[in-house]
Amino acid sequence: MRTLLSNPYFRRISKKAEVNNNNPSTFGGIALKVVLFLLITGGGLCAYIYKLVPESYMMYSLIGAGATTVITALLNYLIPTLTPLFGTLYCIAQGFLIGFVCEGYSQYYNGIIPIALGLTFMVIAVMLFLYATKIIKVGQRFKAVISTLFLASIVAGGIVFISSFFTDTITSIVYGNGWIGIGISAGALLIASLNLVVDFDNIAVSVKNKYSKKYEWQLAFGLVMTVIYIFIRMLRLVAQIMGKSDD
Repeated sequence: MRTLLSNPYFRRISKKAEVNNNNPSTFGGIALKVVLFLLITGGGLCAYIYKLVPESYMMYSLIGAGATTVITALLNYLIPTLTPLFGTLYCIAQGFLIGFVCEGYSQYYNGIIPIALGLTFMVIAVMLFLYATKIIKVGQRFKAVISTLFLASIVAGGIVFISSFFTDTITSIVYGNGWIGIGISAGALLIASLNLVVDFDNIAVSVKNKYSKKYEWQLAFGLVMTVIYIFIRMLRLVAQIMGKSDD
């Protein structure tokens, strides 16, 4: 039996999976919950775009949203039975933050949001096709490698962020519009996209092994986290390419 790797939410299911032949997880049930979480994320995005929070409280709201994403992500992992609640709060807060980020990018790059959104859905479709047709075969070694690369990219991003408090040299290279910065962003996006394939396989394994239907929320939430991350990486890459063309 293949185990579930990469995404920590999938790993937790793998360790404590309960088989339920009478009421198992299904692709339809997981897909419905994925759509629900994405719609909720869109609701959080609209809350920022349409300024449902007074301008005087905006900074506090952004700080609160950032804290909420961290706390709810952790609580979702520690208390998986409450994923419907904490997952909803996470998606609302994440959508609010995405609205802030999108507004910043759109001020400098015309049409960047629909371009990044369209490319994100294209990546999802391509990765799903590559997995479904077995052009990309997902084994334990593949999962382990992608998990390591994905974790390394996140850690590297954290190191770059911390370094920004001391020097602008590293951040100007990594986040700049030069070819090195574009290459780094493209590499991070590729790793995130391959991680999506791993998520697809984890879901397929869960359905095949007839894991209990209660795991659908966790499976959906784990996939949505990857999708959101891909969109953010895509937004960064498109901004760098558009910035490069303007130079």
